[in-house]
This record gives sequence, structure tokens and C-alpha cells, in this order.
Amino acid sequence: MKELPVKAMVQREARKRKIRAADVAKGLGIDYTSARTLFLRPTMQVQRLADLSELFEYNFFRELAQQLPYDAPYYNDENELNSATDEIGKLKQRIFELEIENRTLKEAFQQALAR
Repeated sequence: MKELPVKAMVQREARKRKIRAADVAKGLGIDYTSARTLFLRPTMQVQRLADLSELFEYNFFRELAQQLPYDAPYYNDENELNSATDEIGKLKQRIFELEIENRTLKEAFQQALAR
């Protein structure tokens, strides 16, 4: 996989927002040297990138995700699962009702033809 341009993204957004290393140091509660290093390193820990996203009010993760050749992940959320289970139950009930209606209509049609 190609190297993602994390450093370039952070530098670009810092320039755009006029955020200096000293501002990053203060905002993240780290010393100036560590903040300066963030702008120079080609890679970064996920938590640090999340912290910078919050400080810059910019979603670096969304930009990175757009560069990946993969579809969005499937989430197996419990609420989503419960919602799907409820919907399945409602659909089964509706199928049952439609089967009864279908049977009734067939019987009525056959009786009408028999006359």
C-alpha cells in the first residue's frame, strides 16, 4: 500500500488555519519540540491524529479514508440488529396476512366461476 500523506495533510491544514507548532503544543498539552516533531514525521499515531483533528476542527480520517480503495465497513451495531429483527418480524406478519388474503380471494374467485 502506498504511504498516506499524513504529514502533508497536517502541514496543509496548519498553514490554512494559521496554526503554529506553539499552538499545537498548547492545545495538546505537549512541549514545543514534540509539537514541532509532529509536523516533520511522515507517520503519526492514530490517537495523536484524532487529537489534531479535534484541535484543527478538521476530520483527517475522512480525508484518509477517501484515499483507500475499500468500501465502507459493515457495522454490526446492536441497535441496528434489533431494528432489523423488528423489521423482519413485521414483514413475516405482513406475509402471513397477504397469504390469508390471497387464499380468500382465490376461494371467492373459484366460487364466482362455479356459479
